[in-house]
Amino acid sequence: MTMTLEKEIKRIESQIQTWEPPDPEYILWENIGYSSAARTRRKVVSVLIASALVIFTVWLISYFNNQKDELFDKQVPIECLSEVTKEDAYLDMVKEPL
Repeated sequence: MTMTLEKEIKRIESQIQTWEPPDPEYILWENIGYSSAARTRRKVVSVLIASALVIFTVWLISYFNNQKDELFDKQVPIECLSEVTKEDAYLDMVKEPL
């Protein structure tokens, strides 16, 4: 009977998986009082907030890029002289601002 018991113990020991426990510095001690469901809810809320911030940032960037493009489309082209003389430059410098 002891041989059968020893074989059974060896079989059970071979099925049990063990591992080194984490160092205490890596354990989030403030999470010890929370259930698994509560920790999962907290993670889901964190992911949702982070996703909302990313989506809002992408929308904001595209919105301002669109506004910039609309401003450039509304801009009136300025006609420049093909040749500027020193006299034209001096007159432009001394004239009163509008």
